[in-house]
Amino acid sequence: MKQKIWSKLVLYSVILLGMVILVISTLTDIWMEKQSMDSHNNIPLSVHLIGQYRVDNGPWIELTKDVKFDLSKQHTVTVQGHFSHEILAGQELMIYNRMLVFTLKVDGNEVYNFGRDKNYPGFLKAPGTTWCRYTSSGISTHAKVELIMQNHYVRTSDVYNVLLDNMKVGSYSQLFMEMFLKEGAILLICVFLSLFGILVFTLAIIVRGFRLPHWTKVAAVSLFPMFTGAWILTSLKCYSLIVPNPAFVNISEVLVIYTIYAAFILVLWIHAGDWLKDKLGIVTAGVCLFITIMIILQLLGVINLWEMQFPFLVTGIPLLVIIVIILAYDAIRFGNNDVGIMLLTFSPSIVGYILETLNFVYNFAPHTLIMNTAFIIVMFLQLIQIIYLIKSGSEEREQALIIEKELTEKRVAIMLSQIQPHFLYNTLTTIENMVYKDKDKASKMISDFSQYLRENMDSLNQRELIPFTKELQHIKIYLDFEKVRFKDYLTIVYNLEVKNFYLPILTVQPLVENAVRHGINKKPEGGTICISTKQVQSDIEIIIEDDGLGFDQTQNVNDGRSHVGLENVRKRLMAQCNGILLIESKIGFGTKVTIRIPVEGSPGGIYSTQI
Repeated sequence: MKQKIWSKLVLYSVILLGMVILVISTLTDIWMEKQSMDSHNNIPLSVHLIGQYRVDNGPWIELTKDVKFDLSKQHTVTVQGHFSHEILAGQELMIYNRMLVFTLKVDGNEVYNFGRDKNYPGFLKAPGTTWCRYTSSGISTHAKVELIMQNHYVRTSDVYNVLLDNMKVGSYSQLFMEMFLKEGAILLICVFLSLFGILVFTLAIIVRGFRLPHWTKVAAVSLFPMFTGAWILTSLKCYSLIVPNPAFVNISEVLVIYTIYAAFILVLWIHAGDWLKDKLGIVTAGVCLFITIMIILQLLGVINLWEMQFPFLVTGIPLLVIIVIILAYDAIRFGNNDVGIMLLTFSPSIVGYILETLNFVYNFAPHTLIMNTAFIIVMFLQLIQIIYLIKSGSEEREQALIIEKELTEKRVAIMLSQIQPHFLYNTLTTIENMVYKDKDKASKMISDFSQYLRENMDSLNQRELIPFTKELQHIKIYLDFEKVRFKDYLTIVYNLEVKNFYLPILTVQPLVENAVRHGINKKPEGGTICISTKQVQSDIEIIIEDDGLGFDQTQNVNDGRSHVGLENVRKRLMAQCNGILLIESKIGFGTKVTIRIPVEGSPGGIYSTQI
């Protein structure tokens, strides 16, 4: 009951939060549109440079709005000309800069520089990202302006264009209002979706004690909204207004990029099928360890993560593609619906990841625009996926409770079927007779019989699979008593090629008892029971074979108790370890019962291990 209440509570919380996000985003858009109309004259003035530019010591070229700069190498770009609007004395000139070192000169005099004095951490090559602020002493449209820019990182997208296209004149408060009006909706979506991921992750950790299905997957999926929300936030221009430290802006952005990649691989691993989980787990651990080492080396100043973005993204694509193909095979071949849904959910980010990598080379779109768009789509798709996981997990838990109840009833039935009056009577009579013949043996028989009864009683509470060796010990205790009764009329043969596997408790022993009671006991000259185990491809086979009277399989068994026992074993095998029970019998020749259990690593089988 508690599990059902918790699962519904979480489901409703997720749906409510999703509705709140949509409502707030809509209201924010409406408010910002109104504010934009009301405060059109209260935003900073956009200015730009009119003139010409050159790269390093190259020729002077006319500066146009669609100019594209070569970012494959480190260059010095110099722009000469004049501002498009006059900047009055006391007004602030605010320039958005991403990792460039630049100097501003007016009429030959240096009035401002950023990053040239290297007052930033030593493990960075550039000062970072921020809105640079210069209080003007008055710059007319006729004043000669010279802007000298240097990129210390290669393949850093459109950093020159970003600086030239983002020059504002006004107050800092006006700039903040403009950026919020332009990026406020995305900012709120990032914040709310990140909070959504944190909420779902927290709830997943809290309720995992209730053993609800899919909570590991829900917790893993919730990591992605948290980190992608942070990634989009770090790429917004308003982020550098909120966080005034330029170096921290860049460090946080690059760290989030690597963390997202690790989180994505982690999510793929958690959703993978059992046959793939171990192999993909090694890859996941390797990727996480590699990224951790890289972050440590960055903090120590040994490497520069920002500079390694492009090689990391390029080398990460083949690994990502291989993993996606394998998981797609898992989803199609073995019907892993969770993997299929997860791949569909993440497909926009995979496409965006590849396109953003190409954008580093060809610079066909603004920095992070592709990934931001892909991540926003993914986060809303993940909202649907998380709701699906919670709903299906709740249904599976309810179904599991029903199955657990049935298994409990079956355990009671199998326990009662094993402690039958005739067996108790025969065993106690045998022990009584043995007391007068061999007291030591009688004492051992009493001890063994007590253990036999205890293990039958323990089966009522045993929900986990047990080692075959433990089941074998129980079988031998039972057969020892029967050997005392039948003596030479009962022969036991063991042919055990494999022993190191697991199975449900009291699975083989009832079948052995059936072989004794219905096969050997009714045959005047007695007979042989052979118990064997072997591995056949991806299965463990346990065979109980006797040369007793046998029976006609086309006719119903009159012994209701025996029939119930077999059905209990069959259903418990299927429910607990995906095993099957096969019976072959021929009158006059005996009966052969085969149990097949999947070996670890095979699809659907994690219940047994190969020797």
